[in-house]
Amino acid sequence: MESNMARNVLIIAQSFPPLNNIAARRFGFLTPYMESHGWRPWVLTTEAEGTLPLCVSDTQIIRLGRHPQATSSGNGKQREDSTRISDSARRGLAPPIDWFRRAVAALGLRLRAVDYTCLTWSRLVLRQLAELERQLPPIDLVMGTFGPAASLWLARRLASRWGVPWIADFRDLAALRPDDRHRVSRWLDGRIERHLLRTASGITSVSPTWAKILEETYQLPTKVIYNGWDRALVAPDVAQPPPAVREQPKQPSATVDVQPGQPRAAILQNDFAARPDACLAEAVSPANAASAPYLYYAGRWYPERVRAASVVLAAMVGRPDLHWLIRSLGPTSAEMGIAVEAKALGVADRIHFRPPCDARRVALEARHSLANLVLDDPDCRDRWSRGTLTGKFLELVAAKRPVLAVTRPDSDMAPILGTTRKGEVCSDDAAIGRFLDRISRDPAVFRGDGRAIESFSKAAQAALLSRFLARFVARPSILAETRTLRRVA
Repeated sequence: MESNMARNVLIIAQSFPPLNNIAARRFGFLTPYMESHGWRPWVLTTEAEGTLPLCVSDTQIIRLGRHPQATSSGNGKQREDSTRISDSARRGLAPPIDWFRRAVAALGLRLRAVDYTCLTWSRLVLRQLAELERQLPPIDLVMGTFGPAASLWLARRLASRWGVPWIADFRDLAALRPDDRHRVSRWLDGRIERHLLRTASGITSVSPTWAKILEETYQLPTKVIYNGWDRALVAPDVAQPPPAVREQPKQPSATVDVQPGQPRAAILQNDFAARPDACLAEAVSPANAASAPYLYYAGRWYPERVRAASVVLAAMVGRPDLHWLIRSLGPTSAEMGIAVEAKALGVADRIHFRPPCDARRVALEARHSLANLVLDDPDCRDRWSRGTLTGKFLELVAAKRPVLAVTRPDSDMAPILGTTRKGEVCSDDAAIGRFLDRISRDPAVFRGDGRAIESFSKAAQAALLSRFLARFVARPSILAETRTLRRVA
């Protein structure tokens, strides 16, 4: 399609390359493919450092403000503080907004449909609205991606200002996510989110289950746009962030008993030298033909992943030759909890924690494993967790080795692994055993279906997204005529 016939879409994403996180990967690698389908992407984002390649022209990216993770000091405390409203930001709030903020905090309400970015990044963008509009062409559609909440509120505000439709993208459930919040928090959050989406034209999300929940609740056209995979991600040519600036979970994923007299700080600090388990030496290469067969996991620990790890440990009990190599992003409390359980099961000598490393080494270790692990909650008691597709899941589907997804049996991962013939979902140790037996009998059993795998690529997902967006705007020729009439008027 000729460039002068392309429609302009503004994508509001607080995280964008070069920042290296899952949020940045979603649109950072979708946008380069959109122009070939009639959409020229423009991105409103933040200043940040990172290692991901930038695949969109710098002239199409407007960066306002700093990303909360943007720090070159590697100071974990600095990152933690950046998620809170600073004193200077508080002083700049209008009295009604500050009163509301104080009331919400005093009542202990936890809201997801509005968060601190609505008082920080959103206000910064709106103060520079004239500069933003100076850098943008006429926009035909606005898309905001949650989280944070400010991305959606800004999309709503700008779409209304320009008289164009807007789409809400949910990488995670916001108000609809069931958790341990008080029912008043969830009720209020739901009312706020319903008001937010009242003017939206459509919704996109990352999994069929979440898309169905959103569509049933808000009665809006909804489309699944998977996070997908890209060759730049499957065969990375860049390094990961150093350990000092790695992202930590908001709460410990597991706890262990602290011995009398032992400082708790010594347990929780991310110091690999202080770990009780013996790590494999860095000099030992997994490519060594004499190395033992191993499962591979690289990532951080959340409570649901720790529960899935227990299933893997149980499966290792009857397989004395099987090892588990873990490139862990912490927290140390979770690692020590796993180590304690492994010791109780008699498999501690085959669990190997290693510190974070560059992406090339991760790819090498993953390539020589028996299987790449994807861990999520095996519990089936709530509906929403069925739709959890971890950010790197489809990148692993496109990689060489099979995928062993330890999660609930009805997970949205199951049909994807079935279609691509690239692995299986296993929910208990017996199922893991059968999976490993299949690989033992036929190492090529999960070689994969290339055409099916390609359908989950970033390029394929960008085509789906472009067709979905086209439902809400006029044809390019009509848009051009409308713009001409506006200029004449």
